[in-house]
Amino acid sequence: MVSLFDKLKLKKDMLSIEIYQLLYGNKKNGFEGLVEFLAQYNLAKWTIISVTPYCINRHSEYFIKPTTTKMIIKST
Repeated sequence: MVSLFDKLKLKKDMLSIEIYQLLYGNKKNGFEGLVEFLAQYNLAKWTIISVTPYCINRHSEYFIKPTTTKMIIKST
């Protein structure tokens, strides 16, 4: 049995892992993982997914729709 507080920590950990992957690891896996995680809560919106990389590194990241991001990742 997992307590409510443990579930919340686990969710934060999973979100952190996906964001870290997106920013510093395998961008494709991080992007897909973040979309999958946020979709569970109906939060997989292109603005939410694109804003973090853009805020961290505005000189090399773009604030774009997920379908466009997928096409860019696929072509690299």
